[in-house]
Amino acid sequence: MHKQLLCFFVFLLFAQLKAQEPKGTGKNVVLKIKTSYNATIEKLLPTGHWKYTNAEGELCKEGDYKVEGEKSYQTGTWLYYNTEGLVFVKITYAKDKPQQIEILDSGSNLCGKSNLSVEIDTADVYHVKCFECKDILKFSVAKVPTKVSFSELKGEANGGDSKIEKAGGLVVYPIPNTSNGNGDFTGSATIQNDSVWILKYPIISASLIKGIDIKNKRNLVLNPGFDRNYKHKKTAAEIKPKRKIFPYWFEASETPDPIVKNKESYAGFRVIGGNYEVIGGELLKPLEAGEKYCFQMQIKLKETNRRATTNAGVILSEEVLDFDKFTTADFLNHPAKIISADSLYLCQRENWQTISGNFVANGDERFLYIGAFPPNYKLNILQTDPIDTATLFPGAYEIYYYVDNVLLMKSDTAVRCICNINDCPPEEDTLKAAELVKIAKQFVFRNIQFETNKTILLLSASPSLDSLMELLEENPKMRLRITGHTDGDGEEDANQILSEERAKRVYDFLVENGIDATRLEYDGKGETEPIESNKNAKGRAKNRRVTFTVLD
Repeated sequence: MHKQLLCFFVFLLFAQLKAQEPKGTGKNVVLKIKTSYNATIEKLLPTGHWKYTNAEGELCKEGDYKVEGEKSYQTGTWLYYNTEGLVFVKITYAKDKPQQIEILDSGSNLCGKSNLSVEIDTADVYHVKCFECKDILKFSVAKVPTKVSFSELKGEANGGDSKIEKAGGLVVYPIPNTSNGNGDFTGSATIQNDSVWILKYPIISASLIKGIDIKNKRNLVLNPGFDRNYKHKKTAAEIKPKRKIFPYWFEASETPDPIVKNKESYAGFRVIGGNYEVIGGELLKPLEAGEKYCFQMQIKLKETNRRATTNAGVILSEEVLDFDKFTTADFLNHPAKIISADSLYLCQRENWQTISGNFVANGDERFLYIGAFPPNYKLNILQTDPIDTATLFPGAYEIYYYVDNVLLMKSDTAVRCICNINDCPPEEDTLKAAELVKIAKQFVFRNIQFETNKTILLLSASPSLDSLMELLEENPKMRLRITGHTDGDGEEDANQILSEERAKRVYDFLVENGIDATRLEYDGKGETEPIESNKNAKGRAKNRRVTFTVLD
């Protein structure tokens, strides 16, 4: 009786699954195969163009099959239709493996196992749920840079990033592939010089600093320079990592790499493009609760990469964490203590960028973990160079970083901890003008701010204005252009006027304090050159800025 009931339920389940399968129309190739018993069986293999309809008889997907040997594979670009009958997703396959997905519109697709849904929120972030997208490595959208989300996945979906899928999310990869004069790319995969992005995003210049010497005796990071022969009197903690990559450094997720080039050694971790990696390390002693610490590390994009992101940082914990088993809840329970600023693209391949900032310890943290930890699981992705989809090469679609010179020490007024992370206090915000101008011909002071809708400078601007005076006094032949920018709130014409008046206010300050007016120029760009989205308060705050350009 039990067996009969079991068979009945299995039959019902099978019938239900069969009912969910889409109905396909197209041609088949009849393949005759001999069995081990010398019998002949016929196998039908789909070939050429096929169309599939869902249970309601609506077209839900179509594309081509190609027969090779005894198998038939999905090939070329398949079209997926939403419930309104419009193509909203295109997936390009090579032997059943998705190579690229292009998101055209929002909507949902109910087509057997290949269920898809795409939602676009108010910040133009794509949220994708895919129940068939195994091994997807790249997605395409229309803008650069673009924000994309990790979305909750249910079912047996595998994101292109094996680690991210285990954390409950699918990472979406934007690949700009059209040229419309707005920064999108086509053509051969030529490398652009790092300086191109320094000019486009002046905040990058504030990260091109040496920072505090890792040999500082108060540095709590063991083996801060990733030395293979590093020795310390402290015994390694009683942990059993999957693999140690350097003394006191270990794998915390997937397979971060030990790298030795030109007698220099450092570590490497991948953000996207195969897997998601996190590097684990040990501290000399536990941190003290309530104490303020300075953290810094240097980071550089892999030479062959054509894309970059933001939000590299560090997570600290009392115990050893295994990020391969992390869920979304685990990430929420272990927030990053330091995350590089949303607007700071880590896109330099020739220069090391320093991520630096202060934090307050919870107490007893003994281990640190370095990786990309984007807030709310949103990656800012910048395509740094053209990607010729006809001639792909290794590394084109991945984002991989080298990391070196890691420091964590108690904060001290005698040693300044530069801040270029999210939520920097104004007094920690910038380098002096003389230091910045050595790095780039254009720079920005984020703490030069004004009262709302006015041209009255806030008190927090004083240190930066003083350093500007010092710079101009020490370089009597230097000329400077001052440019004001606003956010997108209010009328465009009013913002244009306000940006000009604010630039003039800084100009007047310098002239009033003895700088020859012939050495200065000023103008305003209004809301026309945002560096962040104007759809949230944090982005608008960063767009309200004054930039300084050295003319000669």
